[in-house]
Amino acid sequence: MMLANPGLTREALPQPADRHRLGNSELMVSPLCIGITGEPEVVSAAYDAGVIFFFLSGDLHWPLYEGVRRGLEMLLERGGSVRDDIVVGVVSYLDPPLFQALQFHEVIDSVRA
Repeated sequence: MMLANPGLTREALPQPADRHRLGNSELMVSPLCIGITGEPEVVSAAYDAGVIFFFLSGDLHWPLYEGVRRGLEMLLERGGSVRDDIVVGVVSYLDPPLFQALQFHEVIDSVRA
């Protein structure tokens, strides 16, 4: 498989349980990220397969991510180390200062465990 960088090739596709550094941070995430899904059970199935990276929108696309939010809530109800294992990325494209934090608090409140 040819990668975006010419000269680099890959022998096998990334696996859900592989871990890669997220940008310049210390966070290690799975190469697969789960975003919009209509079935909350997808989140638990993905986690059981090794996926620990999940994505939510905190702005006007909020309703499209209901399945992921409910899935994360179900996953966090398992307890144990789940909360420390997962990485949840949240994005918002809203500009006014009031909105820069409000939607992130709504995301956190929606999946408390």
